[in-house]
Amino acid sequence: MQSNSTLHYDELEAYPCQLPPPSQLYHLEPIDIGSPLVESLSSYVVRLAEAHMHTPSTIVRYVVSPLLNHTYFDPDKTTSMSYKAAGAMSGRSKTAGEWVGALEKLTLRKDLSFTTFLPFQAIFPDKGLLKADRAWCPLCIECWKSEGKPVYEPLLWKVQEVVVCPIHQTGLITICPNCQRKLPHISSNLVSGHCSRCGRWLGHSDATMCSGASEEQIWAAKSVGDLLAHSPSATSSPGKEAIMGFFDNLIKGRKGSARGLAAIMGVNHSYIIDWRNGKYIPTIGALLHICRSFRESLVEVVFSARIQKKPATMPRNGSVPNMLTQKRAVKRQNKINWESVEADLADMETNELQVGVIAKRYQCSPSSLYRKFPDLCRKVSTLRHQNLMHKRTEHDEEIKQKIRLAVNDLVSQGISVKKSAIYELIGGRSDKKSKLINEIIIELGNADLQGQRPDIR
Repeated sequence: MQSNSTLHYDELEAYPCQLPPPSQLYHLEPIDIGSPLVESLSSYVVRLAEAHMHTPSTIVRYVVSPLLNHTYFDPDKTTSMSYKAAGAMSGRSKTAGEWVGALEKLTLRKDLSFTTFLPFQAIFPDKGLLKADRAWCPLCIECWKSEGKPVYEPLLWKVQEVVVCPIHQTGLITICPNCQRKLPHISSNLVSGHCSRCGRWLGHSDATMCSGASEEQIWAAKSVGDLLAHSPSATSSPGKEAIMGFFDNLIKGRKGSARGLAAIMGVNHSYIIDWRNGKYIPTIGALLHICRSFRESLVEVVFSARIQKKPATMPRNGSVPNMLTQKRAVKRQNKINWESVEADLADMETNELQVGVIAKRYQCSPSSLYRKFPDLCRKVSTLRHQNLMHKRTEHDEEIKQKIRLAVNDLVSQGISVKKSAIYELIGGRSDKKSKLINEIIIELGNADLQGQRPDIR
């Protein structure tokens, strides 16, 4: 017999659910914050665009640009120089602050300043801080790709004084091995791990193709990496008082003589006085040189008060290599063997190298080679240009063939021919692919599309 009794429950009080406001762009997390290989802001912008299935050009021009205080990324004003100027977004200048503010507003993140040198704004000047062009470790990006990890560019690789990878202890690459060109930090069609000019993959696993690294170069890379890793855990941003205290401590080690310290370091004593008084701050290269010479940790100099407790000890030999004239002295010691230069240029007539490679090999300027061997240099330059144009044509034909196959697949399946569908079949989008798709659509014509009207937006 069923019971007709009614079940009674305690009364529940309902509360309104408050959800956080949605972000305009994905709340994408920067890679490895708090580690020496923290991601750079320019790399973050590229990955953010990839996450939205867009090129950096679309995200920057139409989403980020309205929040910036300048107009050189307006859709009708953007040029290659606009992206060249945007390379400073990973630095410590006003430009970096604007980009961080805009991207944090769009993604609702609060940690993007650690992808730049903004936390060290009072420590390092803009001069000598960042490289003018991209640099990368091909072994790192190849390893990340093979392990299924996101491919990105650490902030450490952007630093001018860092010329080696601290992980593999090999030199960073600054010229695309395929098209022999330097690459900007960010460009309209940049894809992570690829050349922004020829589109080829930049990674490889052959360590013998990379240059070696000296002990001093490895130390500099690890020191800057440790500094970047320590930044998020610091209670406050370091001030120039730490640098002032460091130089005051060094002067005390010379019994209060700024001239004595300057003589040992091979610089004018006014540099030492200005650094101690805070009138100017040394470049990151100068500070690394001084820290290594006096066996000090860069992290401790910037963040710790330990350096003020005891005077720094001088090197036992009583001298420090002259950091201002050191490079010039090396160049004066090198004598150029012009016969070897001429032989190398003659060999290059059948290769794809450029005159600048030979100039760098013999530590001279390209203009001096053109003055010494004008005919050979012109032949090499002409050959390089022809080979480069041939490579570009071949690369464009490869893309066009992929587009033709993609269009035929879409038509045979009865799917509307749209750019978005073609992009999925050919593996991503770019300004170059967009232009080639337009050409192929016109080339095929409506007859080959079985009466479809293609949507090429």
